[in-house]
Amino acid sequence: MKKVFFSLVVFVGFILLLVGLELGLRALPPSQSFARLLFFNQFKISRWAFLTQRKHQLNVEWVLDVIAQRNADYYEQPEPNRPAFDRVPRAYHIKTNKSGFRDQRFPIRSLRKSVLLIGDSVGFGKGVAENERFLSVLAQKFPRTPFYNLALQGCTADCMAEVLEKYIDRLNPGLIIVQTSSNDIDQTLWREGVQEKVEQSPDIKELELIASSYLLQKIQEVVGEDSLSVLEKNSRVADQYYAESIKKIFTLAAEKEVKVISLNLPFAYEWNYGGHISRACMDTETCVFDLKLQFPEDSTLSEARRSGDDFATRTAQELQLSQECIDLVFPHPEYFLDVVHLTAEGHAKVAEGLEPLLERNLR
Repeated sequence: MKKVFFSLVVFVGFILLLVGLELGLRALPPSQSFARLLFFNQFKISRWAFLTQRKHQLNVEWVLDVIAQRNADYYEQPEPNRPAFDRVPRAYHIKTNKSGFRDQRFPIRSLRKSVLLIGDSVGFGKGVAENERFLSVLAQKFPRTPFYNLALQGCTADCMAEVLEKYIDRLNPGLIIVQTSSNDIDQTLWREGVQEKVEQSPDIKELELIASSYLLQKIQEVVGEDSLSVLEKNSRVADQYYAESIKKIFTLAAEKEVKVISLNLPFAYEWNYGGHISRACMDTETCVFDLKLQFPEDSTLSEARRSGDDFATRTAQELQLSQECIDLVFPHPEYFLDVVHLTAEGHAKVAEGLEPLLERNLR
């Protein structure tokens, strides 16, 4: 009887200890590393579920044949069932040319050397007006040079390689801007989660269990599974998965003697997602610059950001995380509509970073 009682006391004591540690971690101000992990686990749950639902669409053909609508003219509405950190909050106007790109009509052949952008929904300008996109801003500053935007929503490195191969002769670029796709790392994370078995969903239940406990997530952080370590590991996997397509992009440029600028943008949580393109850029002579952009503090924008309508505030409310925690994750939400897509201010900053590079290479 005494042994049973002693065992029960030990068990209850252990449970109380775990509860105490859980409550203590929730009460303490989180470090930036831990705050990022708290958010990143929620982000993975949402993205894994989303990508698993549309896995049949995760291919180049779907992007080029379905997403790239020809001669479209409509307003894209916010997706109501997406969380704040993954949802552009307002409708915006999309008008495409007969090739399916959000741009002017392409010439049969560009007689002048042009600036050509390949990229994903960030370069496409998801959430902003056409003239607010960074390539459009740059086109106003260099009126004697044709600019062509070949960025597409959902495009990955293999998609960009195919687009470039199709249009490089027709649009006659003297300079190509490769806006690294966040879809590369996003889909690599998902593929790693399902271990390449795309018919099997990730174990979201297990991840949800871990994400419900600060203690389990602290253990994750301690053993080296913090968010930035996971992202860096998957960036290296993206190197391998997209190696052939990345090589094709730079090979096409080299064959045509076209200069390339690699544009490595950050997520709203400040991790630059274009490492795999940057590393390829450093291995080729045709890549004249790798721009690893960071967003600076802007006191004017920062004062206005707590309107209650920015995505960081809405994210804190939806995930039931403190505003202090979310501020550590997203230090500059004024530049973002969600975790990756830029506001008009964000696009302006990208254009500002690219402008001197274009001045140097368009002479």
